[in-house]
Amino acid sequence: MTTFVDGVAEFAPVQAPLRDWLREQTALTALVGTDANGTAQVYAGGLPDAADLTNGPAVVLYTAGGLDGGTALDRPFCRFNVWAAEAPDAEAVAYKLRHVLQQARGAALGPAADPSDVRLAGADTAAPLWAPDPDTNRPRFVVTTTLTVQAVGV
Repeated sequence: MTTFVDGVAEFAPVQAPLRDWLREQTALTALVGTDANGTAQVYAGGLPDAADLTNGPAVVLYTAGGLDGGTALDRPFCRFNVWAAEAPDAEAVAYKLRHVLQQARGAALGPAADPSDVRLAGADTAAPLWAPDPDTNRPRFVVTTTLTVQAVGV
């Protein structure tokens, strides 16, 4: 949760709210699979055992950096690994993910039923890079972005 101390925003990690928001983006979820639990295969922090690439691609996001507060905006760096059984499927999801992020100005992160107090003000997203797993050669594309997020009321 973002808190305000003397009018200054102290940002909470965006990883879980960003994951939850992406799971509700139908343009993206139409291309990813669902896991053994029936969840759209968009994860934060690692690919869980429940993931099933035979059912469709999966997206795994990691965040780093950002500010420690003291400003109205935070700029966390995000890396997305897009895994799939086939390279064209991973590529399609990677480019759709980039498009969704670039078009999301003003979106409240988190699920629609319980949005966070953080809005996505922008996303500086690079073109996806082909980066197959070096050990297994499993198809993977990497998407990197620097988000600009703003706390509601700032």
